[in-house]
Order: sequence, then C-alpha cells, then structure tokens
Amino acid sequence: MSILNNKNGALRIIEATIAILIILGFLIVVQTRNREQVNVNFRENIANALEEISKNFSLRDDVFVNGEGTVSQGKLYDFVRNFFPNYLDIEIKICKDINKICSMDEYVGGEIYSGQRVLVQSVNGINQPLKLSIFVWRNEKS
Repeated sequence: MSILNNKNGALRIIEATIAILIILGFLIVVQTRNREQVNVNFRENIANALEEISKNFSLRDDVFVNGEGTVSQGKLYDFVRNFFPNYLDIEIKICKDINKICSMDEYVGGEIYSGQRVLVQSVNGINQPLKLSIFVWRNEKS
C-alpha cells in the first residue's frame, strides 16, 4: 500500500508543477502584450506642439524672430521640449521657402518622428510665411 501512495504523491507533484508552469506562461504572455501597447505615438505630441505654437502669439513671433535656421535654445525650444521625455532628442528647424522640404541638419539613424506647419506672423504683416518643422528621435547614445 505504501508504493501506491508514493505514486499518487508523485502524480500530484507533477500536476502541481504543470499547473504552475501554465500560470507563469499565461502571466508572461499577458505582461508582454501590455508592454507593447504602452508605446507612445510621438506624432500626436508634435502635432499638439505645432498647434499650440500656431495659436500662441508670443511663440509664433519667436519663430519669426529666430528666422531661418535651427532653434536649439530659448523659449520656443523649451516649449517644444516639454512635450517629449528626456530620452528623446529634438530638432526644430525654420525654413523660409515653404515649397521646399525643410529637413534636418544631419543624418540620424533610427526611427524619426516629424511634423511641420506653415506660419504667418499676422494677417497684415509684411513678413513672408515660414515653415516650422519639428523632428524627434530616440538618442541611441544614452
């Protein structure tokens, strides 16, 4: 009779081990799926930043004060920087010719998010329109 009891005990241990492995597998699959869904769409952040700049007279005037070129500091840069986490790099580019591509100054590998908007200083202003482009990418060095 003791041999029969040992077989039942061994079967129960095997059953419990298999049940634990099934539960752990399920938890790993669920956790992996949740992690994939957390990815943020930075295109929306760029669109929101451009929209806010176009509505804010002070920020829009800042675009025209900076003129053509890359913006790497100041009120406009700080405003856009607040839309993105610190592990992302940003570049803000202002171009005079709105009919041409306003691209980054240098090649950056990896996934880059970008957005652009044409701005005018005012309805009666004599300034020509400018194209504001924002580029965002993950800094691979950090």
